[in-house]
Amino acid sequence: MSMKRPSSSSSNSCGSKNRNGVLCNHNLAAVLRTTKKGPHVGMKFYGCSLWPQNGCRFFQLEEIQADAGSKSMSSDIETQINKYEAKLKKLKTKNEQLKVEVSMLKVKVDKHSKGEKIAMFGLIFSWIIFAFSWMVKS
Repeated sequence: MSMKRPSSSSSNSCGSKNRNGVLCNHNLAAVLRTTKKGPHVGMKFYGCSLWPQNGCRFFQLEEIQADAGSKSMSSDIETQINKYEAKLKKLKTKNEQLKVEVSMLKVKVDKHSKGEKIAMFGLIFSWIIFAFSWMVKS
C-alpha cells in the first residue's frame, strides 16, 4: 500500500532496520520511522531510506502485529497515561499551594493597608492635638 508521506514538519526519521521486507519506490528496503511532531506523534511508518535527499515520497503505515504488538502498544499507552496522570496530580498540588500563597499575600496586603490607615489616623489626630494645644497656649 502506497500513501502520501506526511509533511516534513510532522515527521522526522528515527530509522531502524526493515525486518518486514517493505520496499520503497526505488526497490530499496524502507526505513521504519516515527513521527516526532504534529497531530500523529508516535505513529510508525515506513519511508524511503534515501529521504529527504532524493525527495522520494514513499510512505506506508506500519502494520501492527497481532497480540504482541497490540499488547505492547496498549502497555505503552497505559504507561504514558500514568505518567500524565502523575504530572496532572503534581500540577493540581502546585495549584493548591499557589492558591494558599495568594490568599496569605492578600491577608498581608489587607493588614498592611489597615496599618497604614491607623498610622495616618494617628498622625492626623496628633496634628489636631498639637493645633489645639497651640491655640490654647496663645
